[in-house]
Amino acid sequence: MENTQPTYTSLTNTLLLGAIVIITSLLIFFQPLVLGKKEPAIAAAVQQNMVFLKEMVEKYIQQNAAPPANLTVLLRAAREKNFNKTFFNPINKHTGDLDSRFIAVQYSPEEFKRLDANFSLALYAGMLGYYSDGKKYVIYGHGRDGSLIRQQGQISRFGELK
Repeated sequence: MENTQPTYTSLTNTLLLGAIVIITSLLIFFQPLVLGKKEPAIAAAVQQNMVFLKEMVEKYIQQNAAPPANLTVLLRAAREKNFNKTFFNPINKHTGDLDSRFIAVQYSPEEFKRLDANFSLALYAGMLGYYSDGKKYVIYGHGRDGSLIRQQGQISRFGELK
Protein backbone atom coordinates (compact mmCIF):
# COMPACT_ATOMS: atom_id res chain seq x y z
CA MET A 1 0.00 0.00 0.00
CA GLU A 2 1.33 3.40 -1.02
CA ASN A 3 1.51 6.32 1.42
CA THR A 4 -0.58 9.23 0.01
CA GLN A 5 -0.11 11.63 2.90
CA PRO A 6 1.96 14.77 2.23
CA THR A 7 5.46 14.68 3.57
CA TYR A 8 7.06 17.28 5.77
CA THR A 9 9.49 18.02 2.96
CA SER A 10 6.76 19.11 0.52
CA LEU A 11 5.10 21.21 3.22
CA THR A 12 8.44 22.84 4.07
CA ASN A 13 9.12 23.55 0.41
CA THR A 14 5.68 25.11 -0.03
CA LEU A 15 6.14 27.35 3.02
CA LEU A 16 9.63 28.32 1.87
CA LEU A 17 8.37 29.22 -1.61
CA GLY A 18 5.54 31.28 -0.08
CA ALA A 19 7.98 33.13 2.17
CA ILE A 20 10.26 33.89 -0.80
CA VAL A 21 7.33 35.28 -2.81
CA ILE A 22 6.20 37.48 0.10
CA ILE A 23 9.70 38.79 0.82
CA THR A 24 10.34 39.51 -2.87
CA SER A 25 7.03 41.36 -3.14
CA LEU A 26 7.81 43.45 -0.07
CA LEU A 27 11.28 44.31 -1.36
CA ILE A 28 9.88 45.42 -4.71
CA PHE A 29 7.18 47.49 -3.04
CA PHE A 30 9.52 49.12 -0.53
CA GLN A 31 12.54 49.34 -2.85
CA PRO A 32 12.62 53.17 -2.91
CA LEU A 33 12.77 53.27 0.88
CA VAL A 34 15.13 50.31 1.26
CA LEU A 35 17.61 51.61 -1.31
CA GLY A 36 17.13 55.28 -0.48
CA LYS A 37 15.81 56.12 -3.94
CA LYS A 38 12.92 58.38 -3.02
CA GLU A 39 13.20 60.81 -5.94
CA PRO A 40 11.25 58.65 -8.46
CA ALA A 41 8.49 58.17 -5.88
CA ILE A 42 8.38 61.91 -5.20
CA ALA A 43 8.23 62.72 -8.91
CA ALA A 44 5.44 60.16 -9.38
CA ALA A 45 3.41 61.67 -6.52
CA VAL A 46 3.84 65.21 -7.87
CA GLN A 47 2.91 64.06 -11.38
CA GLN A 48 -0.24 62.46 -9.98
CA ASN A 49 -1.10 65.81 -8.40
CA MET A 50 -0.49 67.45 -11.79
CA VAL A 51 -3.03 65.05 -13.33
CA PHE A 52 -5.57 65.91 -10.60
CA LEU A 53 -5.08 69.64 -11.18
CA LYS A 54 -5.35 69.17 -14.95
CA GLU A 55 -8.67 67.32 -14.47
CA MET A 56 -9.98 70.22 -12.38
CA VAL A 57 -8.86 72.82 -14.94
CA GLU A 58 -10.36 70.84 -17.83
CA LYS A 59 -13.67 70.53 -15.94
CA TYR A 60 -13.61 74.29 -15.33
CA ILE A 61 -12.94 74.93 -19.04
CA GLN A 62 -15.89 72.68 -20.00
CA GLN A 63 -18.17 74.82 -17.85
CA ASN A 64 -16.67 78.25 -18.57
CA ALA A 65 -15.06 78.03 -22.05
CA ALA A 66 -11.75 79.40 -20.72
CA PRO A 67 -9.21 78.35 -18.09
CA PRO A 68 -9.47 79.84 -14.61
CA ALA A 69 -7.51 83.05 -14.16
CA ASN A 70 -5.96 81.70 -10.96
CA LEU A 71 -6.13 78.90 -8.41
CA THR A 72 -8.54 80.80 -6.15
CA VAL A 73 -11.13 81.03 -8.94
CA LEU A 74 -10.60 77.36 -9.77
CA LEU A 75 -10.99 76.23 -6.16
CA ARG A 76 -14.14 78.29 -5.64
CA ALA A 77 -15.76 76.79 -8.76
CA ALA A 78 -14.58 73.29 -7.88
CA ARG A 79 -16.14 73.51 -4.42
CA GLU A 80 -19.40 74.93 -5.77
CA LYS A 81 -19.71 72.35 -8.57
CA ASN A 82 -18.31 69.39 -6.58
CA PHE A 83 -15.21 68.62 -8.61
CA ASN A 84 -12.66 69.57 -5.97
CA LYS A 85 -9.71 67.25 -5.34
CA THR A 86 -7.43 66.70 -2.38
CA PHE A 87 -3.69 66.90 -2.99
CA PHE A 88 -0.66 65.50 -1.16
CA ASN A 89 2.78 67.12 -1.00
CA PRO A 90 5.25 64.20 -0.84
CA ILE A 91 8.05 66.38 0.57
CA ASN A 92 6.39 67.94 3.60
CA LYS A 93 3.63 65.28 3.86
CA HIS A 94 0.90 67.94 3.81
CA THR A 95 -2.55 67.08 2.45
CA GLY A 96 -5.08 69.69 1.43
CA ASP A 97 -6.85 71.81 -1.16
CA LEU A 98 -5.38 74.24 -3.66
CA ASP A 99 -5.67 77.02 -1.10
CA SER A 100 -2.97 75.42 1.01
CA ARG A 101 0.38 77.20 0.76
CA PHE A 102 2.03 73.74 0.85
CA ILE A 103 0.20 72.34 -2.20
CA ALA A 104 0.24 74.80 -5.07
CA VAL A 105 1.64 78.14 -6.16
CA GLN A 106 0.10 80.65 -8.53
CA TYR A 107 2.94 81.94 -10.71
CA SER A 108 3.04 85.67 -11.35
CA PRO A 109 3.58 86.74 -14.98
CA GLU A 110 7.18 87.67 -14.13
CA GLU A 111 7.85 84.35 -12.42
CA PHE A 112 6.26 82.42 -15.28
CA LYS A 113 8.68 84.10 -17.72
CA ARG A 114 11.63 82.92 -15.58
CA LEU A 115 10.61 79.24 -15.66
CA ASP A 116 13.17 77.24 -17.56
CA ALA A 117 15.25 74.08 -17.23
CA ASN A 118 17.43 75.74 -14.58
CA PHE A 119 14.59 77.09 -12.43
CA SER A 120 14.67 75.95 -8.81
CA LEU A 121 13.16 77.40 -5.67
CA ALA A 122 13.34 75.30 -2.50
CA LEU A 123 10.14 76.91 -1.21
CA TYR A 124 8.26 75.10 -4.03
CA ALA A 125 9.51 71.59 -3.16
CA GLY A 126 6.80 69.01 -3.86
CA MET A 127 4.32 71.66 -4.99
CA LEU A 128 2.32 72.33 -8.13
CA GLY A 129 2.65 75.52 -10.14
CA TYR A 130 -0.14 77.11 -12.22
CA TYR A 131 -0.30 80.01 -14.63
CA SER A 132 -2.97 81.23 -17.06
CA ASP A 133 -3.04 84.13 -19.49
CA GLY A 134 -6.85 83.89 -19.69
CA LYS A 135 -6.81 81.86 -22.91
CA LYS A 136 -4.34 79.09 -22.16
CA TYR A 137 -2.86 77.56 -19.04
CA VAL A 138 0.14 75.56 -17.87
CA ILE A 139 0.75 73.28 -14.90
CA TYR A 140 4.20 72.34 -13.61
CA GLY A 141 5.35 70.16 -10.73
CA HIS A 142 8.34 70.81 -8.48
CA GLY A 143 10.69 68.12 -7.15
CA ARG A 144 12.60 67.73 -3.90
CA ASP A 145 14.79 70.81 -4.44
CA GLY A 146 12.05 72.92 -6.02
CA SER A 147 13.26 72.34 -9.57
CA LEU A 148 10.77 71.50 -12.30
CA ILE A 149 9.89 67.80 -12.57
CA ARG A 150 11.28 66.07 -15.67
CA GLN A 151 10.13 63.01 -17.52
CA GLN A 152 12.44 61.39 -20.06
CA GLY A 153 14.71 64.43 -19.96
CA GLN A 154 11.93 66.92 -20.74
CA ILE A 155 10.23 69.27 -18.29
CA SER A 156 6.90 67.68 -17.40
CA ARG A 157 3.93 70.02 -17.87
CA PHE A 158 0.27 70.12 -18.82
CA GLY A 159 -1.36 72.86 -20.85
CA GLU A 160 -0.70 74.82 -24.00
CA LEU A 161 1.43 77.66 -22.63
CA LYS A 162 5.19 77.34 -22.93
